[in-house]
Amino acid sequence: MQIDFKHILLHRGYLIHWSLFLLKDAKSGPEAFLDLVFKKEYYSLIETSFYNLFKYLIVLAVISKSKTHIKRLKMTLEGLAHEDPFVKLFKSMFIDFDLESSFSQVKDCSKIIKSDYFLCEYEQLFLTKTREILLQNYIQLNSSIEVSTFSSFLDMDAKATQTYLNDFFKIQYPEAVLALNNDTLTYLIPDADTHSYVISYFNLINL
Repeated sequence: MQIDFKHILLHRGYLIHWSLFLLKDAKSGPEAFLDLVFKKEYYSLIETSFYNLFKYLIVLAVISKSKTHIKRLKMTLEGLAHEDPFVKLFKSMFIDFDLESSFSQVKDCSKIIKSDYFLCEYEQLFLTKTREILLQNYIQLNSSIEVSTFSSFLDMDAKATQTYLNDFFKIQYPEAVLALNNDTLTYLIPDADTHSYVISYFNLINL
């Protein structure tokens, strides 16, 4: 009996698309969907034929607690010629570390998510997670934050942005030392070198 590979691939494509209905179960649906589509026989189809599904993979990978999905997507998208708002966002966040471009893309993606039947209920969680990831990336690459710049990115006024940043540091970096000078929030995150930390601390509070 001859195997019809085209028929097999077609039905795998149908299964991937029908599995989007798993996302209507917000509790377990996202991980169930990711577990399915990241299997080799299905993921290879997305890589070669169903670029439209990267939107779902990217959104769900960002909000997932597992970093494995991000790593897998990074390997694929880094050399992919296809680009849409979600692929551009992923590249700017996880490959180019371009904060300004990332926040611009987040706004575009948010509009699309809001109107997507399967993703609409994940919009707020997606916004929260992308902000956290982008801020963490920025903190690791810099030593201060311009509050006004982040205000425009976050669509918040200066006071709300300061509160957001303070809360973020309290949760993510509870040992961090913060100093606000006009519009600039300077921060110090202690490392294992206690001596350099103490010296940097006094330099910081004397700004």
